[in-house]
Amino acid sequence: MSEESSMTPPWSPVFDVPEDDMDWNDVLDIDVEHDVKETERSSSTELFLFCCNGETADQITFEEQYLRRIERLRSNIEATTCTELCTQIYGLYTQLSILDTDLMMRLFNLTKMNITNVEVPGQMSAKDFVSTREQIQEFFHFIKSFIVNFVESPNEEETHSLLNLVEHLHSLSLHLGRLAHLPATTISNCFSRNGNKCPNSVYHVFHLHLEIHWELLEASYLLNNRFPELEVERLIIYAGADEDTLIVTDICTEYMTILIWDLCVLAIRRFNIIGLPEYQRRTPFPCTCVRELWIQFYHLAEDRHQRLSDKPFFWMMIHDVVHTILEGQQYTIPDSQWDSRKFRVPPEYQCDNKLAFCWWMLYHLTPICCFDTSGTNKKSNYTTCTMLLRHSLSKERELKEGTRRFYMRCLIEMSELWETNIGVIATLCDYFCKKLNDKFYMASLGLKEVAQVSQSPMEWLEKCTARLNNKKGIDQENSFYLFLRVLAAQLKVGQLNEPLVAWKQVKGRFFSKFHERRMMELSEIGLCNFTSLFITLAQLGNIEDVGGRMVDLYDLLNIDSLPTNKINPILRGMFALVFLYQRNNINFGYIANKLVTIFDCMCRQVSTSADNRSLHQKHWDAISVYLEALQEVFENSPSLCLSESLLLGTGLCQLLPACGQNRLRRILGILEAILTKHRTTYEQITTAEQIQDTAIQVRHLKSMGDTLWKIIYPFIKTHSCTNTPPSQTADVAVCFTLLALYIQPSSSNISGDVTSVFNFFTQNTGVCPNIVVSYLIHLLPNHLLMDKMQTSQGDLESNLIRCWFQCTLHKSSEDPEVQELTRLIFKLKSMSDVLQEIYPNDSDTSYLSHCPSIKFVKALGKGFYKQEMLKEKIAYRNKAQHYFESLTKFVGHAMRESGSMEIVRNIYYKVGHLVKYCSPLLYLKSKSDCLLPGLLTLMILPSALYSGGQKPLPSYHLPAVKEYLHLFVQGIGKLDFQKDQYVQRCLTDIVKHYLSRFPMKNISSTSTSNAVHPLVASLSASFAKTPSNEACSLRNVILSTIRDQYLMPTSAILPSTANLSLQLIVELFQRTLSVPTLAKDGLLLLPTLLSMMIIIDSAPQHGLLILSCRYMLESCKKAPESVPCSQVTDIMRNFIKQHITSQPIKCIETLETISKLNGDCLLPIVDYMTEAVKDSETRRGVGADSNLRRKYTQLVQRLGHNGNS
Repeated sequence: MSEESSMTPPWSPVFDVPEDDMDWNDVLDIDVEHDVKETERSSSTELFLFCCNGETADQITFEEQYLRRIERLRSNIEATTCTELCTQIYGLYTQLSILDTDLMMRLFNLTKMNITNVEVPGQMSAKDFVSTREQIQEFFHFIKSFIVNFVESPNEEETHSLLNLVEHLHSLSLHLGRLAHLPATTISNCFSRNGNKCPNSVYHVFHLHLEIHWELLEASYLLNNRFPELEVERLIIYAGADEDTLIVTDICTEYMTILIWDLCVLAIRRFNIIGLPEYQRRTPFPCTCVRELWIQFYHLAEDRHQRLSDKPFFWMMIHDVVHTILEGQQYTIPDSQWDSRKFRVPPEYQCDNKLAFCWWMLYHLTPICCFDTSGTNKKSNYTTCTMLLRHSLSKERELKEGTRRFYMRCLIEMSELWETNIGVIATLCDYFCKKLNDKFYMASLGLKEVAQVSQSPMEWLEKCTARLNNKKGIDQENSFYLFLRVLAAQLKVGQLNEPLVAWKQVKGRFFSKFHERRMMELSEIGLCNFTSLFITLAQLGNIEDVGGRMVDLYDLLNIDSLPTNKINPILRGMFALVFLYQRNNINFGYIANKLVTIFDCMCRQVSTSADNRSLHQKHWDAISVYLEALQEVFENSPSLCLSESLLLGTGLCQLLPACGQNRLRRILGILEAILTKHRTTYEQITTAEQIQDTAIQVRHLKSMGDTLWKIIYPFIKTHSCTNTPPSQTADVAVCFTLLALYIQPSSSNISGDVTSVFNFFTQNTGVCPNIVVSYLIHLLPNHLLMDKMQTSQGDLESNLIRCWFQCTLHKSSEDPEVQELTRLIFKLKSMSDVLQEIYPNDSDTSYLSHCPSIKFVKALGKGFYKQEMLKEKIAYRNKAQHYFESLTKFVGHAMRESGSMEIVRNIYYKVGHLVKYCSPLLYLKSKSDCLLPGLLTLMILPSALYSGGQKPLPSYHLPAVKEYLHLFVQGIGKLDFQKDQYVQRCLTDIVKHYLSRFPMKNISSTSTSNAVHPLVASLSASFAKTPSNEACSLRNVILSTIRDQYLMPTSAILPSTANLSLQLIVELFQRTLSVPTLAKDGLLLLPTLLSMMIIIDSAPQHGLLILSCRYMLESCKKAPESVPCSQVTDIMRNFIKQHITSQPIKCIETLETISKLNGDCLLPIVDYMTEAVKDSETRRGVGADSNLRRKYTQLVQRLGHNGNS
């Protein structure tokens, strides 16, 4: 026969000829492909020796498909030539037609002798072992040929010959001994990867036993088939029986009983040396040949049952063995010899765990013993399986988790190969539904065994789904999850033939296990297991039927009274069900309503439990589960038309204001994802072609959009105006702006058109600048939106520049977001036009490197000064003022609400530069609402300065003014203060209020850093060698104010700030490089300083006065073209006239000091001084004042000496 007719397991080729048409009595030879390791045949007869491929792996692989002997029973012998066939066996020439008693005895004796030779160690080589085994094979080949060719209706003599053959076969089996009695050393060394080339005698002994036992069984099978009436009497010793029992049986049944028990005892001996972790990996087969023998035995038993229905099939025989092992007593056979008419069932064995062994053996036999030769699954063995299950799950038995897991894995293997069995499902359902609260935990496996109740709903569903479709992770799952796999395998097999029939048979049993009391009994683990069970059932049965039941059962629990660890599994479970509905495109509105009711209730409690931290935390944990799952629902939905909008509960309105920053960030991130998904879905639906039900989907999305506007947008508007809103607020605001392009709110209370939304976040000074920056960065690149805004606003670019400048006041220019916004703003045409004034090269981007807002105001101011015509100046001013519209309001809000000194400093710094470079743009005398007065009142001259100390200044005010006051003063100095009383008053007030508020640098110090008074810094432009007229004018105003406010004595008493004023003047003089400027200062200050010298007694103050006078008088001497000597002389004449009468001595002493500094200015008025002294004596009526005359004489002598010189 060809290979196509081989009898093989299910992976082998299928017969071309129908099985019913094949004659199993036509037996002798086969033609199959040989294993590469098979020994070459030594004769023309095809012989098939067992050739080992090593120890059996846990699974059958294609590389191990070397089953060569199964079809031996189907071999075809040419009966017509058998009578002439002459065969040489053991050197004896025999013919099939001539097999007398003596020849038969000789052949059997020679066979026994060869068996003995093989069993004696050290006498043969590997080649000799194989040759001997082949000779024995040839002998059995001859015997079976003899049986096949024997006459069909034998006479008495022929019948006697057959009985004689039966006795010889029995005698040979007694000589060989049972497989079960082979020594342990033989069993443990019976396999070899080298096959029959192995030189180990133990290997050949074991495989010779396998071959002979199988040949005996084949021969007995042929005898039974050819002569079914041929029966023998046997005395059978059963385990536990007191006496031998005489039975009449056929020889095939005898050998089958012996062989199956021997194979089972071999398996028991192997089972006793392995542990629970090895049950799946280690098989009952010591080597591949034993497994091969099991498969051959299975097919022989099945064929025998098919032909003789009263004979047991394979699984029936296994059931009897398992029943005997479970119910029978283990025993030890006493020392006694078998005789020719006795054998024992079962043989002696000792099993450490009978129940586990039976599961183990059944688990490994199932995949190799359930297919016919065509690959069709023929029979199941649920009878044995149910019996084992009943024993395993009995109340009297304490079942450990590890063992239970193994049993479930066995059931998974069987359920995938066999048909559905409702009894198994019912038994497991009854058992596991009672143990839902168990942890199914194995302490030996550590933390990985802890139940993962924190998994997300999607992960939960995926794991439940994976159990239906693959075996990945099966080794790490507990027994409950394995039970779900069994359930899935059972129901899926049933659905292949009759969909949902099996489900309808079992759903009532599952549903009836759960009621209100049972649901309340479930722990956290119990709820998780309950959920996993129903999610699995939903995928195997009717989704809506199971889902509705699951939600109704959840509804039996009072959420308010449940702890968090129970609420979370319920929420995750319901969301997992939502995902399952979503995956099958089923509307889940019923589930959504249940979920949102729970969510809204928790949100209300969170909003009212701010003081109760434990209650707040409890509900927040559950809310987190809900929100994270909500995001997944939206992200996984293709159309958002399955009632997703129902999950957006009104509880969000209460939850959002009650959240802290960290939690709010999470929620806003989720809401952004939802809004983004909604927008992209809407765009896809409205732009796609040929989509059915588009109008319905659009209506759903518009309804959902309206819900988002009502629930979320009011909070976003409010929270964006707080001091420190999270950045996610801007992201959500962006989403609403883009949403407004398509969907506006239906409520009239919400301004939801795109222009209103955009203007709110860009023109509302109350919106946090951080939000505005992020908002604009996202939206400026959106050309669709920008075109829309340009159409609606007209002057969009000016608004954007104003918004950008306000943001730069609040945030550092080094901030990455500000830099990105600056890059976008500087691309605007209006901004490019302004920057052309200082950056005419378009490729020049240096303005982006450092403080671009300062460069912007510089360019703006420069552009104004370049305008020549009045009309151009007015237009330019109007445009520039639009850039800074509402700046005062923004600055006031920012300084009040920021609470950050760094932000306040940044505002003063940049607004100060704005005033410095753009004051003519900010101030117009004829315009009462111009910007500059408001900024000065807000930042430099607040009302608290005029309150006389009744109103405290803000803590940030003085530090910021000290650092940046000079910028404001310099800007004011560019205005026409000589003609504008308001500007003059501002300068006067600045000097008046701030001169005394800041310390001066020590005169003795040479440092020019840190201690510079802001008023000194304000006049820095006048320090140059050739200062501008503008700088000199400002200097004159400041010095005049200082003179009038702080240096003018009242009733011979100096102001308390005189010393500070003198220090400022000295520092100012020290920094000034222009001699003419100092000379002009002399005209302004010298009269006052001379008068002060009259009344000052303090040495330090007197020193300051002298130092100040020296600077001025020396400068006058050096720059007579700026200040002629005559003007200084006039000052001296007026001084003498004013003080010589009232304080003559002080007056002369002062003049003496001046003479030391610049005597030239006194020489022209010596005569005037003489007359003044005389007039002073006359007026006082004292006659000649000797003291005065002496002082005056010294002065004149000093001057005369100087004059002479």
